[in-house]
Amino acid sequence: MCHSRPVASGRLIVYTEDKLGNRSERKSDSKELDIPLAILVNGYSASASEILSGAVKDHDKGTLIGTKTFGKGLVQAVQELQDGSGLKVTVARYFTPSGVCIHKEGIQPDIVVELNEKYSNLPVSQVPREDDAQLKKAIEVIREQIH
Repeated sequence: MCHSRPVASGRLIVYTEDKLGNRSERKSDSKELDIPLAILVNGYSASASEILSGAVKDHDKGTLIGTKTFGKGLVQAVQELQDGSGLKVTVARYFTPSGVCIHKEGIQPDIVVELNEKYSNLPVSQVPREDDAQLKKAIEVIREQIH
C-alpha cells in the first residue's frame, strides 16, 4: 500500500553549480511517500540513480544497500558543430542536498553488502534471487521497518 503525505514545500533533490558558481536547484513536488524504502546500489549506479540515492540518503527517507556508486556527477551538454557532428561539453556539477559533489566520489551505501564474486561480471538482473545477498538484505531491512 502506498502512503503519501503533504510537505510544506518540495524538498531539495539535487542542485548543480557551473564554473562561475551559479546554482540551479531541483525540488520535489509537495507529496512525500511515507513507506519503507531500500535502494540497491553498486558501481554501475550512476548519474540519475545517484541523484535519487543522494536525495534519499540526505533526507533519511530510506536505506541504501550494496556498494559505492560510480560517481558520475557532471552535467553535460552537446554543442552541435556546423558539419552535423557534436561536441559534449561539461557545463556543471551535481551536488546532493547536503552539498556533496557526486563526481568521482560516488555515494556510500548505508549498509555495505558485496555480491558473490561469481556474479561480478553479470547484470544484476541475471543474478539468481536465491544468491543475491544485496536483495536479501534489502528485504530484511524493509521487514524490520514494517514491524
